[in-house]
Amino acid sequence: MSLSSSILPALPASPALRSLRPYVVGFGLGAALLGLAAAGYSDGDDHFYIEAADGWLAHVPFVGTTHWHLRHPFVLAIAASFAIFGRTELALMLPTLMAYAGILALTIRMVRLIADDTAAAWAALLVASVPVFVLYARIPYPDEIELVLVLLSLFLLWRGIERQCLGLMVLSGAVVGVCWLVRASCLPLIVLYGTLFLIGWRAPRSFYLWLIAGFVPLLLGEWAFFWATTGNAFYRFAIDASSLEIPSAHMIGGVAHGLRPPFNLALMAKWKPNGIHVHWLVDPYLDLLTNGSYGPIFWTGIPAAIAM
Repeated sequence: MSLSSSILPALPASPALRSLRPYVVGFGLGAALLGLAAAGYSDGDDHFYIEAADGWLAHVPFVGTTHWHLRHPFVLAIAASFAIFGRTELALMLPTLMAYAGILALTIRMVRLIADDTAAAWAALLVASVPVFVLYARIPYPDEIELVLVLLSLFLLWRGIERQCLGLMVLSGAVVGVCWLVRASCLPLIVLYGTLFLIGWRAPRSFYLWLIAGFVPLLLGEWAFFWATTGNAFYRFAIDASSLEIPSAHMIGGVAHGLRPPFNLALMAKWKPNGIHVHWLVDPYLDLLTNGSYGPIFWTGIPAAIAM
């Protein structure tokens, strides 16, 4: 008996039912771990997301005054959840719970395209059990929203290139746009797409330009919104520039007075590492590999990607 057949749950011989196995094991384990996770409203950043969601429900438009308020796709998702299900902790967590489910579903779909159902089931078990994924599904922070949008954009790009479908490329760019409106930390994805454009990876460079057709309208839409409501199209940048004056447990000294992002070397040097400390230039990358909450997925994912 093979390892996969002895551990993974058996389903009837019907191909249609067998194809459900990755979803059964992934979502089954995920649901169990979510039930065990001791996480929820923390009265941290989530306080500001609730504040903004309540602001949108009380008055449209709501113009935020902190960088948390301006993460509109996330804030509006919470507002919609409150409007439909009431102002409860479960409604607050619903967008991140849906993002966790989306991460699992996209993982299964993408692995099945390059391997088989057994590999997809193991991938689902791995992703579903990553501690940081489980915890942040129950904590109303935008990290998991950002991750599912990055995965979705990559999937659409992959399929768009494979099928030579311009519509999928536009959708991929639009998803990046939504992700950018959530948090600008998705910038590395834009850099990746720019690199693929420069090398012409699997498609003519002109094909990649359709990503811009999806991304730019969302960016211009936000600029128009801020110009109409504040008179400053770049209001987000003005707010973000002052965000470091807010105390942070991640910052040496608590607050970075007088420092402004982005690409500020003095600011980078003040950021506390979560794990091993060598130098601030490499600490974030060491943290990815050594942090017990999510390090294992890199130790297994990187060799798997190389083997492919």
